[in-house]
Amino acid sequence: MPLLEIEDLEVQYARAGGPPVKAVRGVSLHVAAGETLGVVGESGCGKSTLAKAIVGLVRPCGGRIRYDGVEVTQRAWAGREAYCRRVQMVFQDATGSLNPRMTVAAMLDEVRRVHHLAAREERGQSAVAITRLLAQVGLPAETAGAYPRELSGGQCQRVSLARCLALEPRVLVADEPVSALDVSVQARVLNLLRELQQRLGLALMLVSHDLAVVRTVCDRVCVMHNGVLVEQGAVRTIFEQPAHPYTQALLAAVPDVDRALQAREA
Repeated sequence: MPLLEIEDLEVQYARAGGPPVKAVRGVSLHVAAGETLGVVGESGCGKSTLAKAIVGLVRPCGGRIRYDGVEVTQRAWAGREAYCRRVQMVFQDATGSLNPRMTVAAMLDEVRRVHHLAAREERGQSAVAITRLLAQVGLPAETAGAYPRELSGGQCQRVSLARCLALEPRVLVADEPVSALDVSVQARVLNLLRELQQRLGLALMLVSHDLAVVRTVCDRVCVMHNGVLVEQGAVRTIFEQPAHPYTQALLAAVPDVDRALQAREA
């Protein structure tokens, strides 16, 4: 049984002086515990809007979202807070997603207290929990006293991951989590995501325009175009035997260094 199910999801944005923009149109997909689902497509195709709708940052105007068999689309649903703990999001701009006026320890402590996970802890217990979270994402305990401006982009992304893990999620939605990082740092963050997923049994939904990353990390892939899901399937099938013309064009647009060098030598 899928852990997260999306059925005929519709999201639109109001536009002054014109009809609303339909950013997501009738999208249906699912992801199981321990599985990595990639969502790919060009900029503006609706990938990020879909991710935000799943975690509740954007309100759908149609369709259903089910978590562990329970519909969570309605804002008045009594289990909304629990859902928000279990389905967490890693943002593209890691540094921008962190409060510049708070230390790492203060941010991690805040999210745990807001969700009533540390209400009765003593200061020493809270410090131990924060150190444990930092260790999970490969950061030393000294990072707790740092501000975001004192950290690198890769370190900020690890802190944002620690903030998600503080709530013990079962689904992690990662929206372009490495696109703003150097290539060497990208590899380390992606390896960390895969390690955390395997260790914790997370369902991972990876939103990306980088097809090489998706091919390496994901089990299945969904292709979006103009707000519509045009094709989905196993990674190997989609990359080696794409059926939809848009998927074929998307894959054909990926630079092939070896092919280019062979053409030059010829």
